Amino acid sequence: MGTCTSLESHSSGEVRIKHSLNKNEEAFVVKRRKTVLKSLQKLKIHCSKDAVPNIALLGSGGGQRAMVGLLGSLVQLDKAGLLDCILYLSGVSGSTWYEP
Repeated sequence: MGTCTSLESHSSGEVRIKHSLNKNEEAFVVKRRKTVLKSLQKLKIHCSKDAVPNIALLGSGGGQRAMVGLLGSLVQLDKAGLLDCILYLSGVSGSTWYEP
C-alpha cells in the first residue's frame, strides 16, 4: 500500500501530492489534444489548437450495471464518431471494471 510523501519526492508505491500533472501526463495530454482536435474538425466543429475544449466522461459507480452502462456509452460514442472527442475518461466503483 502506498505512503504519503513530501511534495517533491515520489516513486513507485508512493502517493504524489501536487496540483499539476507530471511530465508524462502533460505529454499525453498534448498528444491527446491533437487527436481531439482532428476528431472535432471531422465533425465540422472548429476551434484553434490553442482552444481545444477539455471534454471529459465520468462513469458512475454501482457495480456491474455501472460497468455495462459505461460500456454502452463508449460503444455509442464510438459509433457516432464522438469517442475521440473525449480528452479525459474516468470512473468510480463498478464503472472502473471496464477494460477496452
